[in-house]
Amino acid sequence: MDGYPSGRTVRQDGTELVWFDGGLREGAPVILCDGLGCDGFAWRRIAPALESRHRVFHPHYRGHGNSSMAGGIDRASWRRAAGDGYGMPVLAADVLACMDEAGVPEGVFFGHSMGVQIALEAALMAPSRVKGLVLVCGSPGRPLDTAGDSDRLKRLLPVIRRLVEAIPEVASAVTSSVLPTELAWRVAQLLEVDGKLLARADMMAYLEHMARIDPRVFLETLDEAAQHSTSERLGDVRSPALVIGGERDGFTPFWVSELMGEKLPNARTVMLRAGTHTAQLEQWELFERLVLEFLGDLPQAS
Repeated sequence: MDGYPSGRTVRQDGTELVWFDGGLREGAPVILCDGLGCDGFAWRRIAPALESRHRVFHPHYRGHGNSSMAGGIDRASWRRAAGDGYGMPVLAADVLACMDEAGVPEGVFFGHSMGVQIALEAALMAPSRVKGLVLVCGSPGRPLDTAGDSDRLKRLLPVIRRLVEAIPEVASAVTSSVLPTELAWRVAQLLEVDGKLLARADMMAYLEHMARIDPRVFLETLDEAAQHSTSERLGDVRSPALVIGGERDGFTPFWVSELMGEKLPNARTVMLRAGTHTAQLEQWELFERLVLEFLGDLPQAS
């Protein structure tokens, strides 16, 4: 997934989307849906195993990675709800549009964190194209209602948005200078991740990308995720699913993953002991084994 983008397309609202397309062309496609603020860090450890067996398709969301901001505007022209915005259905439609452009008719959708919402939305939009789901440390909807088993962050978000939008240059300067640092790595360990299990390089890849995202885009996308839900429609998702959660995930408590697995008609739920919100990186060998077993059991992915 490293190197130059494999292709790009422009959506009707002017947003330019790019994707990376690797692995085996004869292998069943795997579609990677990142979490908020991510451009692939969640899949760093499992990517080699996937690419040796499958076609791996990784689109960048609008406002993330190599894709443009919504509407194709730049930071100087930023405004709320530019183009089609950053809603979860819009991001899911973007992923499907990238697949269309690249000639990927179907695949097994992987989602981490916010990517779980997008993968589920894609499964509801285009059920025949989603041959399986790997849903990792994510909620089916309204994640801020349950983050840390509290709605505190949900109540704070409007205040944070107004502040950042009032002083965008200052906010960008702070995030770009503070996030890709040793201090941020130490704070991440205090707040969530297990520094004994998670490689520093894995987390720094995330922080470095986060530092490049416009904070207003990050918060607008987070706000959209906070209002979106597929929970009431999970019974309509017929794709086989592997749901994986971390025992110590502070952002998506395991009970959220467990409840999602119970509502999905064809799902298996697995807890990664002592895992946090980056459990798939902290216990990557176990994660890889679970995923490859799941893919091997799918008729379309064997």
